[in-house]
Amino acid sequence: MVDVKRVNHYKIEDAIMRFWNIKDHIKLLIEKYIDHPTPMTEDEMWNQLAALEAMVELYIDAGMDTYCKVFELNEYASDEVKANRAEWMKNITKNQESWENLLMSSTRVVKKKGKKK
Repeated sequence: MVDVKRVNHYKIEDAIMRFWNIKDHIKLLIEKYIDHPTPMTEDEMWNQLAALEAMVELYIDAGMDTYCKVFELNEYASDEVKANRAEWMKNITKNQESWENLLMSSTRVVKKKGKKK
């Protein structure tokens, strides 16, 4: 297991910068598709696009994992962070209920206009 404390914020930047590899791959694919003397078949183009999709998925997964490590989220959260998060959520819920009660008590009831019976 990687020591979470050693991961720094520059790792997030590195994960984002990896997307430049995909940009370069797309640029090469366009050049081959447009400028190559032998046209690409539909199957060749499909294979390249499927490869790009797989690369994007890998980079997103790696980027999200790095993000979670840096900010101690999900499985990388310490017990202390999880306890603080639970307390915070409890307060949010309590505040939300108080806020809804306040709104309901201060809302004017509009009387219907019309003929009296």
